[in-house]
Amino acid sequence: MISRSKYIKKAIIRAVLLIAAIYVIYYGMNMKNQSEEKSPNIMSYDEIMNTPQIKNGKLLFQKNCSPCHGLNKTDELFLDRIVDSAYDKNVLYTWIRNSDSVIKSGNVYYNQLYKEYGIKMTSFPDLTDSMLDEIMLYIKAEKIFQRIPKQ
Repeated sequence: MISRSKYIKKAIIRAVLLIAAIYVIYYGMNMKNQSEEKSPNIMSYDEIMNTPQIKNGKLLFQKNCSPCHGLNKTDELFLDRIVDSAYDKNVLYTWIRNSDSVIKSGNVYYNQLYKEYGIKMTSFPDLTDSMLDEIMLYIKAEKIFQRIPKQ
């Protein structure tokens, strides 16, 4: 006859072994499912910068914006604000197309820029929303990659 303490010990051992077996089976199945799943598609800098929208945005930026707004200038806080989405897209696009109208509207931020720099921004009335979207994508991509520490 098995004593009560031996019976409890055997029951505990069986329970532990059962839990371990369930864990191994479950973990093994999970690992199989995870290995079958595709890993996320991580794009390199070159792959991202060569997407059609960003390539076009770069060309538009170089043609229209870079004479005054180089991406590597330390005082380009405005471009950093674009990356951080701290701007109203409609007002910004109006500013790019016709800075006079935004200054006359009394917009505090753009009037402050005008006072700080002492000149109005060159107007680009021919830039469409999609062209400006591509420029913004390019600026964001470049500025974000500038923030990543180099290894």
